[in-house]
Amino acid sequence: MAPGESCMLPISFSPQKAGALTGSLNFTDTNLNAIAPAYARQSISLSGTATQLTQTISFSVPVNAPIGAMLQLTATASSGLPVSLSILSPGQCVLSGNKVWLQKQGNCVIQATQKGNVEYTAATPVNGTIRALVR
Repeated sequence: MAPGESCMLPISFSPQKAGALTGSLNFTDTNLNAIAPAYARQSISLSGTATQLTQTISFSVPVNAPIGAMLQLTATASSGLPVSLSILSPGQCVLSGNKVWLQKQGNCVIQATQKGNVEYTAATPVNGTIRALVR
């Protein structure tokens, strides 16, 4: 390049955590007619704020099932992080891992949650209601 000209270089990076980040980018130019080790070196300070990504939960349950049924449940997060299930109607049903056992007539409400991590914010909880019916 001629003296006074500028050069544009695209730079991208993937932060490993959210929050304020700082760093530097170092260049070594070996084309300025300099002989090693006197190559031209430049350092550029970088700063910015990384934000967490959002995620959603996919969770659906059958609308009706007979009392005594043991049902397999599936919940996934768009982030790929593990989803936790919990019962919001104690005494109505029992949860064991990703299986729910309907104990008595009425509504069994199950909540799927994902608390997030340094890369993803917590997902909005999703509730599913199964109506346990007499056979």
